[in-house]
Amino acid sequence: MQPQSTTSLEEWRPVCEFEGWYEVSDLGRVRRIAPNPHGGMSFPERILRPCQSQNGYLAVSLSCGRDGRTQRLLIHRMVLAAFTGPFAPDEQSNHINGVKADNRRCNLEKVSRRENIRHSWVNGLQPPGYGRRYPNAKLTEDIVREIRRLAPQFSQVDLAKRFKVSQPLVSRVISRHLWAHV
Repeated sequence: MQPQSTTSLEEWRPVCEFEGWYEVSDLGRVRRIAPNPHGGMSFPERILRPCQSQNGYLAVSLSCGRDGRTQRLLIHRMVLAAFTGPFAPDEQSNHINGVKADNRRCNLEKVSRRENIRHSWVNGLQPPGYGRRYPNAKLTEDIVREIRRLAPQFSQVDLAKRFKVSQPLVSRVISRHLWAHV
């Protein structure tokens, strides 16, 4: 099937796994191209209204004639798959400008998990996970200072019991492999 275009500025391609039913554009819009054989309200050529997922990405619910089930897909992944091919198992999508609602093809790229995390740190989208900003931190800066102050007088096992953490954590705090900024 050849890509269709309603204007010369927007290019449409079939949505992977929903060819013949839906298309996605390089501007991040999704439309149904075939009526739903199971009935209900479906209007070919109508642009679907996205909803926001829990983590802030835009998604649409698609259903087709195969089994009539609905599947919720993230628009940015649909755009990348349609315009660059299927995702490899280790690939993720990245919004270059950091705006989760900007699903234009020119703002999306496939990256590794490591590249995606680095991009979020460098652009201030997700601060590096250390210190109190790390959501699972078991220690505070005051406790870290106290562990280091008491380290010459007590064993690491005793300190671990006292502060209700593991001995390897105490060791890494003392050696400054963790909490080096304190």
